[in-house]
Amino acid sequence: DSRTIEDGRYEIRVVASDRRSNTPDTAMTGSRMSDPVVIDNTGPEIAQYNLDAKHQVVALSLTVKDKFTALKKLDYTVDGNEKWLAGIPKDLVYDTTEEEFDIQIKDLDPGEHVITVRVSDDLDNVIYKSYDVEVPAR
Repeated sequence: DSRTIEDGRYEIRVVASDRRSNTPDTAMTGSRMSDPVVIDNTGPEIAQYNLDAKHQVVALSLTVKDKFTALKKLDYTVDGNEKWLAGIPKDLVYDTTEEEFDIQIKDLDPGEHVITVRVSDDLDNVIYKSYDVEVPAR
């Protein structure tokens, strides 16, 4: 359970000994270092965003980053709707620790709306961010 360990890259030293079952003259000890292990308990962050509302369309551009783990998924919903819609990175592939998104939300009624974004990394660390936006009347 790595939740109490600070995020980072670690090497783990494993030491084995048979001292309890042998005499001091025949006891053996060995150790080995692991390959680097990444501990990542922190969700991604939205590094940049731009929100623009015109003619019943909201355009939300995001740059999302994670320090250690590739991004896995971005979903959004409008006005607390239970229906989450998938966002796709601009390069069409979730494969890096930084991805850019352009989301177009169409046919919104004029007035105030809340857009909520949910982002997770490959280790299922999740963040939520909400944006208030006012769609102008034509």
